[in-house]
Amino acid sequence: SLRMSRFLWAMLTFISDLVLFLVIFALILRAVAWYLREYQDKLLYFPALPPNATESVPRPSEWGLKSWEELKIIAADKTTLHAYFIRQEEDWQEAVTILYFHGNAGNIGHRIPLALAIYRTAGVNIVLVEYRGYGLSGGVPTEAGLKLDAEAALEYVHTHLDIDKKKIVLMGTSLGGAVVINLAAQATLPIAGVIVENTFTSISDMVDVLWVQYLKSKMRALTYRILTPIFGNCLKPIVLQIGWNSIQHIYKITVPILFLSGKKDELIPPVQMHRLYNGAIQSERKQFVPLPNGTHNDTWCCERYFDAIYAFLENNVLQKEDPKCPPLDDDHTLMDTDLV
Repeated sequence: SLRMSRFLWAMLTFISDLVLFLVIFALILRAVAWYLREYQDKLLYFPALPPNATESVPRPSEWGLKSWEELKIIAADKTTLHAYFIRQEEDWQEAVTILYFHGNAGNIGHRIPLALAIYRTAGVNIVLVEYRGYGLSGGVPTEAGLKLDAEAALEYVHTHLDIDKKKIVLMGTSLGGAVVINLAAQATLPIAGVIVENTFTSISDMVDVLWVQYLKSKMRALTYRILTPIFGNCLKPIVLQIGWNSIQHIYKITVPILFLSGKKDELIPPVQMHRLYNGAIQSERKQFVPLPNGTHNDTWCCERYFDAIYAFLENNVLQKEDPKCPPLDDDHTLMDTDLV
C-alpha cells in the first residue's frame, strides 16, 4: 500500500506539473500569437526602407524623361495614391501601357531605372503605382488596402488616360506579383496580359520557408523537429492573418502570362514560380523565362530580361503576324536547385 501511495503521489505530481506546463505554454503561445497578429503587417511591408523613402520620391525628370505626368488616384476607401504616368513621346496613344506594382520596400521613384529600360526597349507607356503608406501615398499598408489600391489604379488607367484600353498589361515584382495576380483574377475591366517576376505562391508558404531557414540556423536538429509541427499546426493557423494566396487565384486568369524567374533568388524559392506557372491552367499563351543569374532584386539586370518582355508583348499579347522579336522558348523545366 505504501508503494501504491507513492506511485499515486508521483502520478499526481506529474499530472500537476504537466497541467502547469501546458497552461504556461498556452499563455506564452497566446501572447506570441497576439504580438504577431498585431505586428505582422510590419513584418511584410517596409515603406520606410530605404531611409526617407516616405519623404523623398525621385521624379522621372531626374532621368531626363520629358513625357510624363504625376497622378493622384483615389481608392474606394478615399485613400489618396501617388503615381507616375510615363508615356512614349510619339504614338503613345497606340502603345501598350504597363501598369506596374513594385515590391515590399521603397517607392516608385526607386523603380524609374527599371521603368525607363522597359520604356526604351519595348516602346511602351508605364504607370508606376505607389501603394498606400508608401512614398507620397496616404494610409497604412494592409492586404485589403493594397487590393483596393490595385483596383483603383486599373480603373483610373481605364477612365482617365487617353490610351488604347485594349493594350493594358499588368506587371508586378515580388509582392507586386501577388497584387497583380489577385487583380487579374477578379478584374472586371479588360486587361491584355500579365507579367510577374520573382513572386510567391502565398504568404503561408513563405512563412514556412523563412521559419525553416531560421530554425535550421539557430537550433539543433531535435529542437527543430519538435518545434516545426507545433509552429505549423498550432501557432501559424492562429497567428497568420495575411494571405496573398496567389496559388489559389491564378487559375482564374485567362490572358497571357509571362513568368520571369531569377534562378538564384535567395528569398523566394524559384519552385514557387514554377507552381504558379503550373497553376495558370486557363492561360493558353503563358510563358516561363528563367534568368540563370538573377537574384531576388537584380533579375532585371540579367541578359534576356528585356528581350523576354518585348517578345512576350509582340508575340503573346499583341500576337503580331510579323513580330520584330521572335518568341523565346517556354522553358519551365524544374531543376534540383529550384527546390532549395
